[in-house]
Amino acid sequence: MTIGTLSGEKSLGLVMDLCQRLRSGNRTLDELALFNEGRFGELAFGTLRLDDKRNFQTDSFGRIIVTVKATGRSGEEQIAHLESLKYRVSDYAKSVLRNPAYNQQRLEEGKEYQIALVRGTEIRKEKDRTTKALKAIGAKDYGNDVHIRTKAELACLLRETVSDEQLEKWGIWYIAILHDPIADSDGNPCVLHVLRDDEGCWLDARWGEPSDCWFVEGAFGFPLPEEKPLEAVFNEARCAVRDAEASGQD
Repeated sequence: MTIGTLSGEKSLGLVMDLCQRLRSGNRTLDELALFNEGRFGELAFGTLRLDDKRNFQTDSFGRIIVTVKATGRSGEEQIAHLESLKYRVSDYAKSVLRNPAYNQQRLEEGKEYQIALVRGTEIRKEKDRTTKALKAIGAKDYGNDVHIRTKAELACLLRETVSDEQLEKWGIWYIAILHDPIADSDGNPCVLHVLRDDEGCWLDARWGEPSDCWFVEGAFGFPLPEEKPLEAVFNEARCAVRDAEASGQD
């Protein structure tokens, strides 16, 4: 069995390197093709440089990955924190954050989360770009339990992590987190989203019912599954090499 131009156990280290990077979600399909062709010198194992101050990775689907660290702040604390940094929090977003239901949407303090951004352009027709359809993409690509892992706090963390200038570079106007809706002050089921406009950097809220449609100029954040333990990845890679070698001997 050969992988590229290497054979047998000699390739295991490279397989493990690739597995580690696949596990962290920063390999593209083009890079996997280079690996399969043995063009290792052309593999630039690194990150996608999109901002003068921050590096963003891409996952195996070519989607941008944003890494955030949870704070576990209460809704009221989130409002105070974001406003202290000169971000604008809309009245509807404030009512969502102040709803006691937000307490079920907080994350584990200090834990890092990687968020994949699914662009609205992945669904061409606006009438088809519903909350339900977008959630189906998240479940297909990031696990059937992604709706459980998608929490409202992610929107607050994204607002602080991604600048409006960066959103403009990406060509998007908003990033929505399709968490379980939380009622706003009018009783409407809403989800939080990061928004840029001429009036400043916003954290806003809008309806998030399954049939609600979304404009194409945005993106939708889904947390990546938790990484497998490195030992488990190593064992899977070793078994794959062993099975392939055995097949080659038949």
